Amino acid sequence: MKERFSFTTLYTVRVGDLNYGGHVGFDSMILFFHDARVRYLRSLGHTEFDIGSGKGLIMTEARIKIKNETFTGDEILVGLRISDIGRARFTVFFQAFRSSDGKTVAEGETQMACYDYLTHSTAKLPADFLKKISPSGTAGAR
Repeated sequence: MKERFSFTTLYTVRVGDLNYGGHVGFDSMILFFHDARVRYLRSLGHTEFDIGSGKGLIMTEARIKIKNETFTGDEILVGLRISDIGRARFTVFFQAFRSSDGKTVAEGETQMACYDYLTHSTAKLPADFLKKISPSGTAGAR
């Protein structure tokens, strides 16, 4: 399962992650995905505010599909991979699995854009960052 992803990380569901239905909802799952992306960037030596050349990242779109319930104490493995790399943006695909039975509990994706927080505008992704996130080591620009 891990071989399909650029990065994986483990979470234990806490009481505060549950919604009024008693299970993990969309709001907590997007936080799990966000935290996985932050951990991934840290593993590359970056943060969302520093991907090189004075640029950062900003989320422009998010999608989540809950596939199975998760509850307090469940261990969740979140995997991510990068796709659709363009000149100024890319997609992060996420998949979350319950460790106890391997079932997919959620899938989602976020569209990330390179952002210059000083000028408040999108910018070209830095070349060094592109090399790090590209599966082949060289990303195509579109």
